[in-house]
Amino acid sequence: MRFAAIIVCVAGLPLAGCEVPQKQRIADCTTNHLDFPMTVQYSPPYQFLLGVSSPTDQLSFRGEIVLQQSTGVVARIPISSQDTTSCNWLPPDVSGYILTWSRTDRGEQISDILHPKQTYNVHVTFDEMPPVGSSLWLSSMKLH
Repeated sequence: MRFAAIIVCVAGLPLAGCEVPQKQRIADCTTNHLDFPMTVQYSPPYQFLLGVSSPTDQLSFRGEIVLQQSTGVVARIPISSQDTTSCNWLPPDVSGYILTWSRTDRGEQISDILHPKQTYNVHVTFDEMPPVGSSLWLSSMKLH
């Protein structure tokens, strides 16, 4: 009897769904000022990532991400090479760094601010540019 229950449980896993990490390239870091709309497609947890296509011994950059909606500024997120964590879920030819592991200016995590199907105006300024060929990504989860 127990064996039959285990088989039913395991067989039902594909129907229950699971979350699969998603990555969305949202901008290329070609200038020190970037402005673009971003629609959040999937579910939390969310993280902004920096993708670096050329190998570098010393990562050095700093700036700010500002998220806005029609109601005004939603968050100001300072970003810096001093406050990154490496990640391994970007394409194999790109080194990934989590930019938003820390809290925003209001003490919130980025997953507390972004919401699925919402569009945000994103303004990025770099006081010190990341390496040439860098890009910004949004990481999220998709239910499969």
